[in-house]
Amino acid sequence: YNKYFRKTLNAKHFGVAAPADLVQLVKDVAGWGAEERVLVTPMTEGVEDLAIFMKKTEEQRRERQRRIDAGDETARLKFSPLALSAAPSAPKTATQAAPAPGAGGAIR
Repeated sequence: YNKYFRKTLNAKHFGVAAPADLVQLVKDVAGWGAEERVLVTPMTEGVEDLAIFMKKTEEQRRERQRRIDAGDETARLKFSPLALSAAPSAPKTATQAAPAPGAGGAIR
């Protein structure tokens, strides 16, 4: 999570108390390994094709929407705006801030 979003994973931003509870939100595609205590997938087929994760996400979104339409407010996700915010951008270094001499920009 930190590698891709440049921020730490905080379960409270997703409306749960602990990382184990956070995994329960995606229990059909991820879970904790019994012995190693690492994140594993219970899926046995199709994990090479990332489209399966999109299909599972859409199935769950439709199920949640059906339950919300039926009046079940517990199906509503309670994510904090901090969970959805963009990752902070890295500060620019001196070489990134200014173009190299003679590297375009001005028309002569």
